[in-house]
Amino acid sequence: MRARILPPLVLLSIFVLVLPVTAADIYVSQNTSGANTGADCADAHSAAWFNTSANWGSGANQIGPGTTVRLCGTWNGDAGQQFLTVQASGTSSSPITILFESTTVLQAPYFSANGAIVVAGVNNIIIDGGGNGVLQNTLNGTSGASCIGGPCSYQQNSRGVSVSNCANCVVRNLIVRNLYLHSSLSDTGDHAVFSIYGNADSSFTVQNNTVSDGRWCIFYAYGTSDTNLTYDGNTTYHCDHNLTIGNASPNTSLNGVIVSSNVSHDMSNWDDNSNSNHHSCMHFWAVAQGAKITGTYQVSSNYCYGDFGNHATAGFFFESNSGGSQNGLEVFNNLIDHTSTQNAAP
Repeated sequence: MRARILPPLVLLSIFVLVLPVTAADIYVSQNTSGANTGADCADAHSAAWFNTSANWGSGANQIGPGTTVRLCGTWNGDAGQQFLTVQASGTSSSPITILFESTTVLQAPYFSANGAIVVAGVNNIIIDGGGNGVLQNTLNGTSGASCIGGPCSYQQNSRGVSVSNCANCVVRNLIVRNLYLHSSLSDTGDHAVFSIYGNADSSFTVQNNTVSDGRWCIFYAYGTSDTNLTYDGNTTYHCDHNLTIGNASPNTSLNGVIVSSNVSHDMSNWDDNSNSNHHSCMHFWAVAQGAKITGTYQVSSNYCYGDFGNHATAGFFFESNSGGSQNGLEVFNNLIDHTSTQNAAP
């Protein structure tokens, strides 16, 4: 009996059918949906499932390198809510992506001071809003002002996305709004509200986000020896400080900064009677003993405009003293258009 030899095309088809799946989409909503398989939004896993470390790894239906976690629906949190905490790292060639579906909103009266989404001590993570994904507080702001959930009834510290001790992490295409609606000169509180926060990272990128109504819209505090920070294509407004880079403690250093093609405007809503909020489109500082920003340090093609208010420091403010230093600074092709009648340095 002669063996049957399959033609090459059939052999190729069989080979293709048994190829392993190297990446997966896993769907997550605030609460379990449908069959709880994670196969789509109708059968999504829950936030509690995401926050359980046993569900992270290289096994079937685990979150691991190359996985895209797709966030579904509207999430309604409690006051002080922390929704998601990343449990493990991706790889440089296969990062883990957390992607907002086109109608996804994560909201709470105010988020935890640690963050609504927390990335800490892991690497190769991408937070992607998809252009329409929203993080927002609904009741945090000047007492009696009109928040999106009704009259503002909280004046609490809050963070949207918090990234710390992370290599090759990205926050992009996200809308972060209304973390604190400041609307009165009598609101003189020292509000620690950070819409996008970074600390002690390497190769950290914040790109193409739209951020409004936070005290610190995009903030980075560099650690012992951070490298390669990129802010590109972000739009920020109604913030006390729109974009900030500063030293976290003495003897810290940041090597390599690129800030390009960002748009910031209209900060006057953060004026207050005690003059405790000193607005700027961009604020870069190295003031603690031994703090340094070195290497490539390029600020280019940014646009700062609108009403800076009565308590503005400057459009762009570069600050250092005898304790710290900023070296290799290149500032070019930027435009500052201060349109209010108040006095502010450019």
